[in-house]
Amino acid sequence: MGLISLFILAACLLLLLGTCAILNALIRPPRTTFAEAIAVGRPSEPAELNVECDSWELRTEDGLDLPVWDIPGVAGGPTMLWLHDHGRSRIDALVDIQAWLKWCGRVVMVDLRGHGDAPGSCMLGRHEQRDVDRLIDMIEPGTMIVAGRGFGAVLAMDAAQRHPHVCVWAIAPRQRFEIECAAALRENNVPSWPLCALAHACVCMLGRRPIEPCAPIDAERVHVADATEPVPEGPWWSRDVSGDASSR
Repeated sequence: MGLISLFILAACLLLLLGTCAILNALIRPPRTTFAEAIAVGRPSEPAELNVECDSWELRTEDGLDLPVWDIPGVAGGPTMLWLHDHGRSRIDALVDIQAWLKWCGRVVMVDLRGHGDAPGSCMLGRHEQRDVDRLIDMIEPGTMIVAGRGFGAVLAMDAAQRHPHVCVWAIAPRQRFEIECAAALRENNVPSWPLCALAHACVCMLGRRPIEPCAPIDAERVHVADATEPVPEGPWWSRDVSGDASSR
């Protein structure tokens, strides 16, 4: 009985440690900063691309100040808001920024909470939805693009449901939490059960229920791209998009 008790205790400790490790990776992912960009030979700030840039901060409803890069482009072009993936930052978009600036009038890049230079911790979409809404509302009322990768793509597609004037370029959107978690564990040769279920239950109890990916509500203005698809060279929607109900 003693050995069985020790075995059960050891198994419980391993489950606890594994669940805590997953929660830490979800809520406090590694921060992508200028140091990583320099290490891999990528630009770390807009100045390295010889483009003008205005830096400002978005004050969230709960008092966080999220850093923003605001870069002007061509006159008369649409505004593009970039949302990065989980565990990444606005620095990632710098490699594609010049392609967007060829036809966009303005490119806005933000570090989501708990990422890059932003304070706080990742809420897995629960607060990020309101942060994105706040950005969209304060940027401009006209036609704009919300582009994103992975977690950012899910947020962009989610925002399109509430903002009919928004067009979306979603690159490789994340799948449901259980699928993503299981795949990440398998890559590290760790069994997904019951760790995924425990981690999901814990994040929900912590008030951080992961945002669920949604289907494109309008294929005309919401484009889902794979990771290898190049940046668009111009608008992909063929009609005017506005905030009127008639435009949906």
